[in-house]
Amino acid sequence: MTSLSSNGSRFTQHADEEHRWLEHTQLNLQEHSAENTSWAVYNASRQKMSPGRPVCRTALLPLFLESAHTVAVIKHSVDVIRNAVQHQNPGQTPVVTFDQPLFALAKQIQWKWPQEYGEQKFVVVFGGLHIEMAALGNWLQGSRWVQALVQAENTSAGTGTADSFLQASHVSRTRRAHQVTAAALSTLQRRAHDHHLDLSDACDEELEFDDWCQRQAKTCPLFDYWATVLQLELAVMVYVHSLRQGIARILPDVPGRLD
Repeated sequence: MTSLSSNGSRFTQHADEEHRWLEHTQLNLQEHSAENTSWAVYNASRQKMSPGRPVCRTALLPLFLESAHTVAVIKHSVDVIRNAVQHQNPGQTPVVTFDQPLFALAKQIQWKWPQEYGEQKFVVVFGGLHIEMAALGNWLQGSRWVQALVQAENTSAGTGTADSFLQASHVSRTRRAHQVTAAALSTLQRRAHDHHLDLSDACDEELEFDDWCQRQAKTCPLFDYWATVLQLELAVMVYVHSLRQGIARILPDVPGRLD
């Protein structure tokens, strides 16, 4: 049986790519250029075609006429998936993806019949859209983030679009707002560090950027809060990037595995 594992070094590698986008954005800001500034355009410009990349294998399960939002249909679907996975790769733990309403039913089934459908038998996860919506949710409620976007004229307050960012009801717009916020936060951090370097000539206390950020986080709660926001936003970008490149793998590579 395969086991779930995380690859911290791979995540760090992709996080470094997001930092390179931030550096590119700051350079364009200094040069008053808008070339490949947005997150999507920048990553698309760096995308390399891989002619030898294997095609993802998929399987279309039998369709059914019954409503999917029932315990019976979810159990039947899980049974079909389990049989298909065991036929293709005996011993592999099935990973089943559900939208949010069906995910709730699947978890209830796992808790009701743990011997047959328990968390040791199946791994139930959100779909990519709902994971991103949960990650972009209302954790910035009360931070006046929405008011800052309105003041910067990135959105308008009257149409309710700004308030929808806190609920991630429109994923693409919310993602764009977080990308703009990440670029702004990173730029402000760099400017504050440059100001620190200018003052360090007088006090002989010149700190590198990472060391300076750690010191600021310990001494200033507001800096620590927005630095954490920046890290969360970059983590979401790494996740979205992995989905678009098709590299979001939960299980290690197993010959004959159903993806």
